[in-house]
Amino acid sequence: MDLINLNNIARSFYDTVQSLNKMVTETVGIDVQWCRAVPHEKSEDVIFGEYTLLDVACPVKFKAVAANPDYNPGNMNVDLFGVAYEAPFEIQIEKTIWEAAMGTDVIPQKGDIVFVEYFNCLYEVSTSAIIYGFAERETGFKVELVKYNPRANRRESEDLRSTIDDLTVSQAELFNDPITEEIDNLIDDQETSQLLNTDADKDDYKTVDIDSVNMEEVVFGRSIVSHGYYDMSTMTQSVIYKNGDIINANDEKPNRLFTCIFKMSKSVTPVSNITLAKEDGKFVIKSYDKINNIIDGMPLEFNRGSFIHLHASANVETDIAGKKRYMVTFNNTEFRNADKKLTNFWTSGMKVKTVNVHPLLLGRTDTKCNFNISLLGNRSILIKYGNKQKQISLASEIPTDEWVGMAINIGKDSELYIFNIDSNHNIQVNNHIDFGDIMNDFKVGTFYITSSDIKLTHIRFYKTKDKVPYKSMITDLTTMFTNNDHDAVVNDNAAIPNVSPYMTQQK
Repeated sequence: MDLINLNNIARSFYDTVQSLNKMVTETVGIDVQWCRAVPHEKSEDVIFGEYTLLDVACPVKFKAVAANPDYNPGNMNVDLFGVAYEAPFEIQIEKTIWEAAMGTDVIPQKGDIVFVEYFNCLYEVSTSAIIYGFAERETGFKVELVKYNPRANRRESEDLRSTIDDLTVSQAELFNDPITEEIDNLIDDQETSQLLNTDADKDDYKTVDIDSVNMEEVVFGRSIVSHGYYDMSTMTQSVIYKNGDIINANDEKPNRLFTCIFKMSKSVTPVSNITLAKEDGKFVIKSYDKINNIIDGMPLEFNRGSFIHLHASANVETDIAGKKRYMVTFNNTEFRNADKKLTNFWTSGMKVKTVNVHPLLLGRTDTKCNFNISLLGNRSILIKYGNKQKQISLASEIPTDEWVGMAINIGKDSELYIFNIDSNHNIQVNNHIDFGDIMNDFKVGTFYITSSDIKLTHIRFYKTKDKVPYKSMITDLTTMFTNNDHDAVVNDNAAIPNVSPYMTQQK
């Protein structure tokens, strides 16, 4: 008679128990997506012999059974650290299902990230234990879950962060548009984005030339408006803003507002005597006294006494009537005004000097510059807006060696303001000019600022529904953080990026 093998009988029952557990799990279980955290091999603490950093892999999907059926995922409370779920939420994982998903010789561990699809909630493992079921054999794992929170010792790859954002619902998706806009405005994400990145090249909104940033308070009027500024004369590479813009007259917000604060240094440009002539209907430089190596397109500033002042650009060695000449292109409005004051003013007594160009904000699509707001010397502003261009002459010179504010409404009813500060620290209008309709449809792929000899900060470029009132311009120029960041295409106050770790959105 054969002996009864109790071990084989027990084994057969164990297999039956596992099959039953697996069947129950697959029938009544809930879907979870599991991101396993594993110790980083090169981060062992040499003093205590402990791992100090965890790497997290992308999720694996399987089923688990909820062990506390009375759990209420809607039972939440809000504190200074955000939203907290009811805790803990307990699940049980059948052993063969776990091993099929994660492999053998591993168990759920503290720090694993778990997304429960049924609740649409993101958790992490607080504790885990082996379940000893039939005949003291392992049949599964009991896991307690608490609300997920980012940790400094857990390395979450870009792919994992993207997966988390895809799986969960953020504040921006949870609320309707008006509340979402209000949240965005309060967060002021563009201005503080450098606090959320590991290094400068990962800033979501711009690349930064750190060498050109001076950390020094900028005071405009009675307000500190920035803790830093760009010294454009030390800039070795352009600051590139990663947001583009599409300007369309039929959009809900077709207009744009540009504001900035800058400081120009006094610069003495050599003045040359010049004789202009009109040949073949074009103005040309007939004789000159070393006009600082003229280059094609160089901006020039013409004066005759103190009452005629106008701008032009030079074209190098233009062939006119078989002769090589420097042709001069004047600003039409300035030329007509000057000719009214003195007919044929250009025939004698003219003096000319080159003009320094100070770019405030540039934009390009591919390699073509189709957006340009620049200072030409301290008496003229160039605005290129798609296929339209304006060169605006100012009634008075922009003050030098002091912080000056600029605000420009751009659209169908465009206007420009220059503000400076009087001796009592009050803001006053230095120049105000309406320059009409400049609206057209175009696209800017990338905005940027580049080197010149000015200091620049508080650079903002907004989408607006209507022309922004004068008082709102003043508020914007004297407020460190904007209250309409949702509409900001560019928002930069010149700061060195902080190297704080990534912090995810509130889920």
